[in-house]
Amino acid sequence: MLPSPTIAKAVTFLTLGSMWAIACLHAGRTDTDVPFHVAVDRRETRQRLFFVRSVWVALAAAFLSLVLQDLLPLVSFASVAQRELLLGVLRSAGVWGIVVTAFVWAQTAHLVTGRLPGSPEMRSSSDRK
Repeated sequence: MLPSPTIAKAVTFLTLGSMWAIACLHAGRTDTDVPFHVAVDRRETRQRLFFVRSVWVALAAAFLSLVLQDLLPLVSFASVAQRELLLGVLRSAGVWGIVVTAFVWAQTAHLVTGRLPGSPEMRSSSDRK
């Protein structure tokens, strides 16, 4: 018996999200075997590389998901449940790619300006009236 498409979406999204979160934590750690200023410099370099790579991987996942969803009607399946399961996994991978890209863009803005997009500090004085 196949799981429902909703469960497949959730498992795919949680698996990809968990792996990305673990990699993000790894990129954000500081080395303890070097002086602090060197460890911070290495951490920032690692984070920048991680964010650049993760945007490209996420955009590739979203694009590949869309292409495969487009090609899905050309494939014959034994049952509709199998087709729906694969479609759910593909949709979840695409959404994961879009979410990661949006998070990295927000995180990059935070690293550059020190504030998150949409925060009250980012709004101009004319918007507060």
